[in-house]
Amino acid sequence: TGNHVSKAQNIRKKALDLVRDQDWPNAIKEYKRLVELDQNNPNVHNELADLYLKTSQKAEAYDAFVRAVDEYNRVGLFNSAVAVCTKVLRVLPARHEVLVKLGYIRNRQGLAREAESYYAQFLDKAAGGVFTPEAFEKLAKPIVEDVSDSAAMLERLAQALIAHALNN
Repeated sequence: TGNHVSKAQNIRKKALDLVRDQDWPNAIKEYKRLVELDQNNPNVHNELADLYLKTSQKAEAYDAFVRAVDEYNRVGLFNSAVAVCTKVLRVLPARHEVLVKLGYIRNRQGLAREAESYYAQFLDKAAGGVFTPEAFEKLAKPIVEDVSDSAAMLERLAQALIAHALNN
């Protein structure tokens, strides 16, 4: 039984062999199996996201990155979550909603000023009407809770919400 290797370890080994061979489609298949077995492991989601990027599957990559961020947050590895968000901003620059996650994480770390700065960046990007009013409202909700003691931020949020409602 000392030789017993877990199913997850076998899948990981196979996945890494496929990555080494640059067989992206099959590596993704194995990583998806790994994610099923090890859903709470943020590293697995992050690695799967990187593979999706290699194959230009940007929406899938974003979803996997967000899952990694959420799992890192859940286990209190906030700096790792921030690192993944920063990577998303670099490799998927159109996904402005990640700025909301950055603000949320920084606020949890007690870095209110930095959090507000990320929220402000998000509001600036969103001003271009890149989100539907519904999507914007959903993204704005956690911001409202986080900045409830900042009159300036609440005012900016109100203006942004009104602007999105009028764009419809």
